Amino acid sequence: MSATVGPLHIPVVSHFATCACLSDRKKYPSFFRTVPSDYYQSRALAKLVKHFGWTWVGAICSNNDYGNNGINEFIIAAKEKGICVEYSKAFFRTDPREKILKIVDIIKSSASKVIVAFVSFSDLGVLLNEMALQNVTGFQWIGSESWISDMNTANTEWQHILEGSMGFAMPKAQIKGLGEFLTKLNPASDAAIFKELWETIFDCKLPTQENVQIKQMCKGNESLSQVQNLYTDVSELRVANNVYKAIYAVAYALHNTYGCSKLESGKDGLIACANITDNKPWQVVNELKKLHFTSTTGEEVYFDENGDPAARYELLNWQQDKDGKAVSVKVGFYDGSLVEHRQLSFNNNSITWAHNKQEVRAADPPCSIQGLPNPPQLSKDGDIMIGGIFNFHSKWEQPARTFTSGPKKGECIRTSYGCSERDNGQEGAIACIKLADYQPPWKIVTELKKIRFTTATGEDVFFDENGDPAARYDVLNWQQGTSLCLQSKLSPRHQEGCTERKANLLL
Repeated sequence: MSATVGPLHIPVVSHFATCACLSDRKKYPSFFRTVPSDYYQSRALAKLVKHFGWTWVGAICSNNDYGNNGINEFIIAAKEKGICVEYSKAFFRTDPREKILKIVDIIKSSASKVIVAFVSFSDLGVLLNEMALQNVTGFQWIGSESWISDMNTANTEWQHILEGSMGFAMPKAQIKGLGEFLTKLNPASDAAIFKELWETIFDCKLPTQENVQIKQMCKGNESLSQVQNLYTDVSELRVANNVYKAIYAVAYALHNTYGCSKLESGKDGLIACANITDNKPWQVVNELKKLHFTSTTGEEVYFDENGDPAARYELLNWQQDKDGKAVSVKVGFYDGSLVEHRQLSFNNNSITWAHNKQEVRAADPPCSIQGLPNPPQLSKDGDIMIGGIFNFHSKWEQPARTFTSGPKKGECIRTSYGCSERDNGQEGAIACIKLADYQPPWKIVTELKKIRFTTATGEDVFFDENGDPAARYDVLNWQQGTSLCLQSKLSPRHQEGCTERKANLLL
């Protein structure tokens, strides 16, 4: 519709259309919305994944504009943050079962234990059915708004698969007076929808002029104030709040366009009122562009140059209540209008992970090591890291925040940007070694020229002016019983791609 009315400059204000494509002002010059573009949700998901140190993830999406655009933008943002996407698969609920089974096989055989799902709730159910049949569990699900806010999906036979799921949803709001307004409605209204609603809720038939056989007549003493159902429930006003803001936006724009204003100051000043029949839609479009007001819920409402609102999301986590029922708990908030380092915040509510684990692995271990007795610690926040796991018998101080599971003896995992030493109650820790400051690629070359260190076997390692090691060293024959597995964890701008990043450096 926006493509049709756009050339005519007829304004459209949507409360539910999230496709990033609608931000194209050349195609949709008069489109506005009170729900954020999926562009911002995708980047918020990448920021969330990065925050928890998950550098190796899988991705699935609905095979439509919603899913494909959303997951593609996530992958772009993920690569910018040094996150590798092991696989990305699209599907639709009407796809042949063979295709769904192939995706389940990919998930089962993958090394990543985190799945980012930009999927509609109706499509997700098809995949979860097959996963339930094969008892595929133990994955940490990161979801898009479409299904993470749908508690019907949470309380199904797939509950054991999705426990601990996390994702962003539209903020919940309290609209003052809405509950009272809804319960005061009665069938005396001329609107046919109210009569139909009344008959549906109370399972009765209102009297009409038609002479028909009716099994049960409405008694007339029914009251909506005694009813508890989806209609009277105003505790989860997410989409409804966007409708509320959209209506107010249109009302303000119309008022500013066709309202009255004083032409002269003073008590007897002239007042001019626009003729509402002199309809110029482009004037309303201009007023929407300039609009900035605070709603009765306390939210600032305005549109940027693309017609988008500020991107704000609640971070929800699926947990179980005391009765074993799945509930969504707000554990954080994302506000895209703030500066970068303040956009993602967390409250004091504890997070439930997949299968009630305290933490989630970044990925399965890619290699084995025997370890060194005294691993170096040369990192600071903002460094690019090469990391590995060292098994030893002394304990390091545990930092305030850790987001990956503790290492196990003989295993090494991918480390994350800004990683630090820690101990999870085990005799092992992640060591982070500084390679170079997080700066343009030429900085790496400068740092490499200055590198010189001695290995545990007593050999000096350095590069000459041509980038070559000294001829007396033979790395290929370096086999003395103690091996160290290091894996490069660089930003995409410093490497050709995630495929190369999988390779391990065995010294």
